Amino acid sequence: MVALLARLGSQKVHWLGTCLGGILGMMLAAHPNSPIKSLILNDVGMIIPRLALQRILTFASNDNKFLSFHEAKKYFQTILAPLGIEDAEHWDHLTQHSIIRDDKGDFRLAYDPALGQVSNQANTLHLEAYWQAIKCPTLVIRGENSDFLEPEIVAKMQYAQPKAEIATIKGCGHAPSLMAPDQIKIVEDWLTKVSA
Repeated sequence: MVALLARLGSQKVHWLGTCLGGILGMMLAAHPNSPIKSLILNDVGMIIPRLALQRILTFASNDNKFLSFHEAKKYFQTILAPLGIEDAEHWDHLTQHSIIRDDKGDFRLAYDPALGQVSNQANTLHLEAYWQAIKCPTLVIRGENSDFLEPEIVAKMQYAQPKAEIATIKGCGHAPSLMAPDQIKIVEDWLTKVSA
């Protein structure tokens, strides 16, 4: 990722990351002279609990197949209910970008099935050193019911980085979809503030 940013000549990057995207964002922002000028972590923190990590990896490694887009959408509406998505258009968008067609015309999850090999071995992930090295403005968004970014972890993050801002999204777990207007407004307002 560092090489890609360098190749693109990116000198000022505002990074928003969920799950792996948030982990990569923390690692990049922790580098001296990082091009990351502001960082938004969507329901990911400096500690990733083992059970939450295993749950996500297990979900991503499922080799489900669906006979129709509608069947895939129903699956996502069940398995991803904690996201708190209410708008049918948002479920369509999520489904469209989470499935691919195989050579038989069936729909499958657009994830690397090799993640399943990692899920049974996944342990709590500690990223405290990266978190403590971050110098740019940071916003941490947390789903109120998240098992991925628990309140105790947020408290430790605030202690280590007192200037980090925290926003809690009511009524959702891991991870807020950032599709609802009130969630988009949190991101827009914060980016406007730190870019001024």
